[in-house]
Parts: sequence; C-alpha cells; structure tokens
Amino acid sequence: MSGRAIWDIVLVGIIFFLLVMLAESIREKPPESLTELYFSDHLSLPDMVNGTVQVSFSVRNLEHTRIAYRADITAELYNAKNNYKNISLDSVLIPLDSGNLSVFSKSYDIKDDFTKLKLKVRLSWDGGTREISFWAKSASQILYYKGLGNGTVECLSYTNYVQSLEKISITATGTDAQGYPIMQVWLDGNKLAEYSVSGTVRFDVMASAGDGTHYLDIAFINDYYDKASGEDRNLYIEQVFALGRPLRPSFIETGKGIKAFDCLDEAKGLQSEGAARYRIVVGGPR
Repeated sequence: MSGRAIWDIVLVGIIFFLLVMLAESIREKPPESLTELYFSDHLSLPDMVNGTVQVSFSVRNLEHTRIAYRADITAELYNAKNNYKNISLDSVLIPLDSGNLSVFSKSYDIKDDFTKLKLKVRLSWDGGTREISFWAKSASQILYYKGLGNGTVECLSYTNYVQSLEKISITATGTDAQGYPIMQVWLDGNKLAEYSVSGTVRFDVMASAGDGTHYLDIAFINDYYDKASGEDRNLYIEQVFALGRPLRPSFIETGKGIKAFDCLDEAKGLQSEGAARYRIVVGGPR
C-alpha cells in the first residue's frame, strides 16, 4: 500500500471522528426538570420536636405532562455520641396534572430516642428527583415563641416563687456603640415590651399572669462590636423584681432569634445577643 493510500485512510478516519463529535455536540439535550418541591412552612420550620414531628411540603408539576410522583419521608436520628440510624416514616404517591400543586401535611410519632434529627423528603419520578431536609432538636418541654418558633424551657431548673406577677420591674444598663442596645421582655412565649436602653434605666412591665408556672425571658437582640475602634454595645441586667421580690435567672444563654431560647448555651453573661431566662411560680411558697 502506497504512502498516499495510507494517508487517505487516516484522513477519512479523522473526518469520521470529527463528524461523530459534531453530532454528539449538537444532539438535543433533554430538558431540565421544572418540578418544584419545598416545605410549605419553610419560614417557620420546627427547631424543637417532642416525640412528634410535623411534615408539610408542597409539590408543583411544571413538566408540561401528567406526572406520578413518589415522596419518601425519612428521618436520620442522632444520639448524644452523634451516631445515627435512618428510619422510614412514610411513602406517598402524588399524581399531578401539569401546572397543578399538591400540599401534603402529616404528623409522625418517633418512638426512638434521639438528641437531634434530620427530616428528609425525597421526591422521585420517571425523569428526575428532588430532595429537601431540615434539622430539629429533641426537647421535652417545648415553648412556642410567637413569631420566632419553638424554644424549650427544659434547662430552667431554678424556680422563683412569687405571690403576684402583675408587674415586672427591670433595671438595666445599656452602653452606646453606634446605637443603644434593644431589650425585649417575653412572658410565656409572648413579647410584652421592647425598649432602647440608654444608660441605667428602670422599666416597669405589666404582665397580669395568673397562678401557676410562667417563663420570663429578657433578651438582648442587637449586639455590636467594632474591633478597630473598640466600640462595644452591651446590655447588663442589673435587677429584676416581681412585687418587690428579686428574681434570679434560671439560665443565661446567647443566641440570635429563637436560638436565644433553645437551652444550648453555657455563656455566663449578656455581653452578646441572648437572653436571661427565669422560671417563676406564682402563688407558690412565701
């Protein structure tokens, strides 16, 4: 075989290879999946669960054809040593016409012991998958904070006994650093008042709480520190009284938003965002 013949064969091979590569590059790609999956209450997912977890999610079919979806709901349960087991909670078939939305909501009891869990929803169908998840902590004494979510009072062991909780008197000191600290007063998960604390000030907060156990939280919500200038905005709770009787904090923790009420802190002061927390029994021992 002559050298030119060999060259012609090589050239044909190269051309064939290039044509194959060109065909692969222009082959129509499958359309991307347009299915939507999200937690219906994604702005207020539970931070705490007490043996029961509420699952609420939405599926929207934007695939231009009817789809038979399958939703698998599982939970990864972690113990104190961070070991975990995976349990199946449910499997649901969700047939949806194009453009339609389906909302699924159900509560599940979890009998296994755990310290935290990861709740997962996996959506699958012929052509794609979606998955969403959230984390929650196990808590035995959950308290709902209006507008924030679930906190817990399980760490508030010390109890203050008073005969009345009609008025709470708080003396606080605020230090200025590009603005004064903001102090919020919460009772049983409801915000009673909010103050800007300039210097040392006494605040009288009307409560009107009846006999029984109540939970008072005094929160600092706008910490600020400038490392370059040394400016530091702080809130100090000097004294708290109910009907002239001093109240002692049951627990002090740091955290922003609902994290100030989750019993997961060992801080010893309010030099950052957080809350001084009080367990109070009205009508108890004198």
